[in-house]
Amino acid sequence: MEVNLNTYLFGQGKLDVNFKFNLTAKDGEFSYNGVLHNFNARVLNQITKPLGLVRINRGNVDQLKFNFKANDSGAKGTVAFSYYDLSVALMKNDPEKDHLVTRGFLSFLANALIIKSENPGANGKLVAVAVNYSRPSNTSFFNLIWRSLFTGIKYSIGITEEKQKEVQEHIARFKAMRASHNLRVQKRLERRLQREREQNEKR
Repeated sequence: MEVNLNTYLFGQGKLDVNFKFNLTAKDGEFSYNGVLHNFNARVLNQITKPLGLVRINRGNVDQLKFNFKANDSGAKGTVAFSYYDLSVALMKNDPEKDHLVTRGFLSFLANALIIKSENPGANGKLVAVAVNYSRPSNTSFFNLIWRSLFTGIKYSIGITEEKQKEVQEHIARFKAMRASHNLRVQKRLERRLQREREQNEKR
């Protein structure tokens, strides 16, 4: 069975998708490919914030092309995400405020060390990414679609597991340097107070 859809993502980017379902496959085999045409990248916040705790501050998308083969266990395919002038903020859940808040320092590091602000880059070559998404049990068909696409978007802009680990290492080093600095300041203060006490005793 083949299904062709033509619609708009949140009323903005034009989306053309082709689905092919193997109705005789016991593992629910199907494929999907398509193109999401130009739009303001902030539209994706309705997906990226709840799915990945990522808020897009600014950016423009020329095109998002995707091609996947999938079944009940997951999806494999490619995503070619063409965009420019991208900036993001990483979010976290704040139980006290009951909503998402920005992770300021982590967002700064992400934009400085991870985020690719444009694709194609300076060399003019569009870089596509490979996605191998494993579907968690008891999740919906549309969840599989969005999660696989979101994974491709994350990888395209540079948010890979390796890069996130690199940022965490930078944060750990920064915290260690700050702790060492605070300890030196504390020791200097203690030495000064000790000298003042000794001087007062001599008087």
